[in-house]
Amino acid sequence: MGQRVILATGNAGKVRELSALLAPLGWDLVGWAPPVRELRAEEGGTCAGNAILKAEAACAEHPDAWGLADDSGLFVAALGGKPGVDTAHFGGPAALVAAMRDVPVGQRQAYFLCVLALARPGLPTKLFEARVEGVIALELRGTDGFGYDPVFVPSWGPRSDEFGPTNAELGVELKNQYSNRAVAAGMVVEWGMDGG
Repeated sequence: MGQRVILATGNAGKVRELSALLAPLGWDLVGWAPPVRELRAEEGGTCAGNAILKAEAACAEHPDAWGLADDSGLFVAALGGKPGVDTAHFGGPAALVAAMRDVPVGQRQAYFLCVLALARPGLPTKLFEARVEGVIALELRGTDGFGYDPVFVPSWGPRSDEFGPTNAELGVELKNQYSNRAVAAGMVVEWGMDGG
């Protein structure tokens, strides 16, 4: 496409990660922090709803460009699906480890969901959704990545012990091939390469 695309996020880690993942499209990807109300209220009620709101807000603010947004959530079975759409406001990975301290090893299943929304005035907003299964580690491990990467052990990762490495131990290059955001971004790239 080679177009200007406004990424609706105030998270510098997401800007870096999505810039790398979407590089094959040659987009001019520019980060833009939506107003605090839109960024925090989780008004959409779901990851898809939140991504749509943010992408459409970006494109309304910058009508000469596409609006792109992602909304991701970590859904933990033992916590009834929490933190889910409220992942960003749950308290971080240390709070999650504390909330899970009494959960046995065999009951720590979780999944990351990522929804990318791509909006343009006058066109239907496109959604790209990906889910990655895994478990929650017993403690924070690793320094690469951001957010909940130090506690999420993806099911696709290598197994050197009972849990295997967390996203933050796998390294950015490997994580960017298989993470929920990477899979969703791959769908965007495929769509863009096919002419969108």
